[in-house]
Amino acid sequence: MNVQTQKIVGLLKKGSPEHQMAAAIVLGELRLRDREAVKALGQALASAPKPVRLACVEAMGKIALPAGLPFLLPLLEIEDGDTRGRALEALSSFGPKAVPFISKRLMDAPPAVRRALVTVLARIGDRRSTEALLSLIQAGHPEASREAAHALSERSAAMSRVERRAIRSKVERILRGSARKTHASTLSAGLGLLGAFGDTSSAPLILRLAGPGYPEAVRREALLAVGAALKGTTLSSKVLGGIFALLTDKVSQTLTTTALEVLYRMELPKGAATQLIRLLDARDPAVRRFAARKLGNIGGIRAARKLVELLGDPDPSLRDAVADSLSRMPESVTLLMDDLDHQTDVHRAWAVAHILKNHAQKIPKPMLRDHIKRTVDLLLRGERIAEPWMHVARHAGPKLLYSALMSRAGRLKKARRYEDVEAVLRPLLRTEQFDTNARFELALASLRATANVEGVSPRSPDSPLDLFKQLARDPAFPFMQRIRKERNHLDSEDLYWVGFHLAEGTGEEKSIGAELLKMVAQKEGKSKLGRNARNKLRLEGLNA
Repeated sequence: MNVQTQKIVGLLKKGSPEHQMAAAIVLGELRLRDREAVKALGQALASAPKPVRLACVEAMGKIALPAGLPFLLPLLEIEDGDTRGRALEALSSFGPKAVPFISKRLMDAPPAVRRALVTVLARIGDRRSTEALLSLIQAGHPEASREAAHALSERSAAMSRVERRAIRSKVERILRGSARKTHASTLSAGLGLLGAFGDTSSAPLILRLAGPGYPEAVRREALLAVGAALKGTTLSSKVLGGIFALLTDKVSQTLTTTALEVLYRMELPKGAATQLIRLLDARDPAVRRFAARKLGNIGGIRAARKLVELLGDPDPSLRDAVADSLSRMPESVTLLMDDLDHQTDVHRAWAVAHILKNHAQKIPKPMLRDHIKRTVDLLLRGERIAEPWMHVARHAGPKLLYSALMSRAGRLKKARRYEDVEAVLRPLLRTEQFDTNARFELALASLRATANVEGVSPRSPDSPLDLFKQLARDPAFPFMQRIRKERNHLDSEDLYWVGFHLAEGTGEEKSIGAELLKMVAQKEGKSKLGRNARNKLRLEGLNA
């Protein structure tokens, strides 16, 4: 050590805090590889103020002489986060030279220090630090093994292909060891690391550790590792069979739940349909729900047939899963239409109708026409099940439905079956096809069906008078022309009733009301109805 260096070290030992800090910075920038200088920096850590301490730590990291390692290690335990973080960076700066020192102290270090040292080894990232982390995995310590595996997995993205292959090979060799001789913590940590590496070639070995003969914690970790390693791929039949074997009543609920967690995230091959159909009969409700949902992705007429049967299952969560899958299976349309055709349970019929809504455009036209015809028959019989039938018709063939309803209404009107006409046309209220022609026909039929019926309010929504008012406000609708055309179906009482309420309106509505009242007054003459019509005209200030 030359004279100038001695002076700098002297300032570090006995100078003021400002001089100590300046001395530490200079030593660090000079990267003076001198044991006495490093010792002075280390001794200053004990009593120096925080700024000086941070400068000393940084200087030791730059010099990176192994003599400084014993001074830095205790700093990983102190409460000051800045100092701890700076010490971690300094230790990492030592590189491979720090590996032997750290490796010897890993197992005996307190948990917080051990985690920091594992991080340092991962940052160093050379062959010796990797070997140290692999040795820690093999140590079988419940926490240390997991921490080492996590550190390696975090660094895996930066590894070269050769390095990853070498580490994977060593981990696989560990996992092939005897289940009795290898600690469960080692197996779990190794499995987690293989899963993070995401190499599909490791899947068979990982899956082997999910089988009997291994502790439940290891088997669970193996399942999660399989899912991670095969993420984004389609499971092979061999791997799938191994996981499906854990969906039986012979294994614990924990393993079954984990297996389902993994399988939900995976894409299953088409060949899995047969096994999934068998799982629909499992005792575990969660397994049945899983099978039902996955069959929706795979499809097939056999799957659809089985799922349709389960729409009546007592388990509501299974019914929901079945409905979701059938909504994604166009091949189920014919089966669903047939089920609806034979259904007497309104709730089940609604479930089928909501599914068919998703396949509205897939229903064959001949089948749809027959469905609509039978829907109208159900309406006329007043059966509750007509509503779900109508729901399907509205979404599958709104124009066909309109044509069928209007046609049937016309025939019923000729037979003066006004209540039936109203029953047939009222469903059109909730469709885009409810045009002015349908509105007028419904208004007329409702007026005739409710004429003089006690308790029917002419001002209630969708009442005949409300519908007539809507038509009267439409300048494009030939209101009076249609009224005159329908005189065979409307008597003076009907015209008076409509005119009476329209006359209380404004604008065109009031004018049409006046015309109707004048028609009644002229036809009925001096009868009571005629006098009432003239009185109403006078009361409303209209020319009688």
